[in-house]
Amino acid sequence: MLPISITDPQIWLTLLILTGLEIVLGVDNLVFLSLVSSRLPEGQRALARRLGILFAMVTRLILLALAFWLVYLTKPVFHLWYHPVSIRDMFLFFGGLFLIWKAVDELRQTFYKASGHSFNHASSRFYIVVIQIALLDMIFSLDSVMTAVGVTQHYWVMATAIIITMLMMLFASGYISRFILAFPRIRLLALCFISLIGLVLLVEGCGVHVPKSSIFIALIFAAFVETIHIFYDKVRQRK
Repeated sequence: MLPISITDPQIWLTLLILTGLEIVLGVDNLVFLSLVSSRLPEGQRALARRLGILFAMVTRLILLALAFWLVYLTKPVFHLWYHPVSIRDMFLFFGGLFLIWKAVDELRQTFYKASGHSFNHASSRFYIVVIQIALLDMIFSLDSVMTAVGVTQHYWVMATAIIITMLMMLFASGYISRFILAFPRIRLLALCFISLIGLVLLVEGCGVHVPKSSIFIALIFAAFVETIHIFYDKVRQRK
């Protein structure tokens, strides 16, 4: 495990950035939670969503611990064209491919406004809905964990970001969803950055180290430009 200092500004910047990305990744999870829980009587929907979010937090922390362990398996298991390949390399490579696919698929659906699956709104039993929510959480947890691994190598930073995100979603899920929907370009920016993280993981899986500071600089600059665009659009709308 790498040594860390809580007084290091980069640690807190990493935690802030990772928490923001985890929130954006969790919005889709919230949408599915709302759709599935809508089959329940109105009085049980909020409880089902909260149980689903709590299960998602536990699932992601378990997957994160497994991912953190895999990242340190650096002993080569075979050679590919004279290049040593370890379990860590394969994990980063295929994890990067998954993140790129996930981001590109989300962008494709955003641009082309692909229609979603229709849900049957007939009433369902509470435990059946909770089981469905749990299965969805396991699927949605993978991209969250891979993003965390791509942003930092400190386990406590990853775990803290996930816990903060889940608690925010637990108590402010409605506000978070409305904010992302009100500023769709924020979502696009986050998806593009997630694809960049996937590319970095893929490259590192091939044995090429990419400094994390360069990723942060790119994100901060892009967020700054997007903030200017948002304020510019508001000024134009007032005229």
